[in-house]
Amino acid sequence: MRKLTKNQLKIIAAISSYMEQHPHPPTVKVITEITGLPCEKSVQKYLDRLKANGVVTWERGRLSTLKIIAINL
Repeated sequence: MRKLTKNQLKIIAAISSYMEQHPHPPTVKVITEITGLPCEKSVQKYLDRLKANGVVTWERGRLSTLKIIAINL
């Protein structure tokens, strides 16, 4: 697994922080707001890369299935 980029780490931190306070994972829109990244499309691209690298997972088309499964700092 490759080392995570600064923005990938921001996204992981946003997901983790959100899930500590809520019983469900954040939406892409919420992650965008928390991280301050420019748009939902860029956050989705980072999430797709994180999924491809085995850091997060979710079931496409199903709500609230985003999970962090591994972190390589």
